[in-house]
Amino acid sequence: MNSNPPQQPSRLSFVIPIYNGAKTIGDVVAEIHRTFPTRAIEIVLVNDGSADDSEAVCSRLQSEHPHTVTFVHLARNFGEHGAVLAGLRQSTGDLVAILDDDGQNPPAEVERLIATLVEERRDVVVVRSGEPLREQRRRRQPGSLALERPHGPA
Repeated sequence: MNSNPPQQPSRLSFVIPIYNGAKTIGDVVAEIHRTFPTRAIEIVLVNDGSADDSEAVCSRLQSEHPHTVTFVHLARNFGEHGAVLAGLRQSTGDLVAILDDDGQNPPAEVERLIATLVEERRDVVVVRSGEPLREQRRRRQPGSLALERPHGPA
């Protein structure tokens, strides 16, 4: 059993698949920056063939935040799963959080996920929307804590 104290990850990546999110993605990026002002973050925006101005908005966000925002433009719509996978390939963080482009999942909730991950020495924490994290831990249903394996050697 690993008796070392849990450590906070050093870099946090946010992967955000975007489909016609031109009106909302700027607010999501601003909220991430407000919520994590001192943490090393990376925001990977993946435009999944949007028909609106998402490409231009994402390009502008990357220009405004060159040290924290990466922009991936897919040639066509590959679907949310494909966009998430493209973002995961680009991410460089020790941890990755996947958020929606409309702010449905508040970035502040990621701190709770990180706390669970660190305190319980988890590899992965998955939360279904609309259900409190503590309820999911108690019931151990699919979509709760995905891996029971602790970090480090057994």
